[in-house]
Amino acid sequence: MSPNLTPDQETGRITNWTEEQFINRFRMQKVIPISEMPWDQFRNMTDNDLKAIYNYLKTLKPIKNKIEATYVSAKDSKK
Repeated sequence: MSPNLTPDQETGRITNWTEEQFINRFRMQKVIPISEMPWDQFRNMTDNDLKAIYNYLKTLKPIKNKIEATYVSAKDSKK
């Protein structure tokens, strides 16, 4: 599941991120090994490209949509 990327104050994942934090996250590459997010491709985007994505996401209508953990290990899912 993808996190809520709208600027909802309660449930938006990046609501309180600065532009710098947003860009730095993409430069980190994949943090969760099985993530479907193409981090390697985004990592090679220019700062201006990532700033454009950040600014676009900030213009979205806030939608309250609480997403629980976006990653559940196979070990945890058997509980």
